[in-house]
Amino acid sequence: MKIKLEKLSELPDAIHKNNIEVGKVVEGELLSEPKVGELFWVGSWYRTSTVKEIIDEHTFKTCNSIYRWTPIN
Repeated sequence: MKIKLEKLSELPDAIHKNNIEVGKVVEGELLSEPKVGELFWVGSWYRTSTVKEIIDEHTFKTCNSIYRWTPIN
């Protein structure tokens, strides 16, 4: 399934501050849904830092940021 991943916000206690700008969007294949303790990959070329919390079905928190992923039809 193809998805869009958007950075919604940066955490105040981010490990790597200002690494990726808020609002950045990438598109690619969903390899697997986010899982706590793992990196989240979009295709084989883009990844987030380690997932720390699942907020809802399509939103999650990493070491640095909050992201939302949505399917693309």
